[in-house]
Amino acid sequence: MTQRRYGALRFVAFALQVLAWVSMILGLLSALGILLAGAFNLIDLPLPGQSAGAPTASLIVGVAGAIASLLVATIQFVGFLAASQMIYVLMDMEQNTRVTADALQRLLALQFAPPADAIAATDTATPFGDDLSGDTPPPGQPAEPTITTAAPPPTAP
Repeated sequence: MTQRRYGALRFVAFALQVLAWVSMILGLLSALGILLAGAFNLIDLPLPGQSAGAPTASLIVGVAGAIASLLVATIQFVGFLAASQMIYVLMDMEQNTRVTADALQRLLALQFAPPADAIAATDTATPFGDDLSGDTPPPGQPAEPTITTAAPPPTAP
């Protein structure tokens, strides 16, 4: 099992997810409150050119405010959730990079390791027989020719 790293970063990513959902829920409740306030004339905003006490545009203002609140809540939700997921993606990339590097190291170790039969052959005997001096040739190979020097030819008197 791999070791879990970056505990504080995981906490921040989780907190961003929670914040995303909290902002969405509060935005929905805010939009509902603004819509209800506009529907029950709690927003006393007279129409242009009319005095106070005349019919108001509270329903229009309530609907516009609810739409604006939903829009802001959605933007906040997407932003917080995207930031959280980006942190998780970066941590996953780091973990995948570690796994890939480990797999490549094992692959290279297997590729450049000597074959098992060569290891077994060198463990039992030396390649040149029992003589470790190196003077005897390997089995099946001719001995190296020896070079002898002859005496110089006699010179005429």
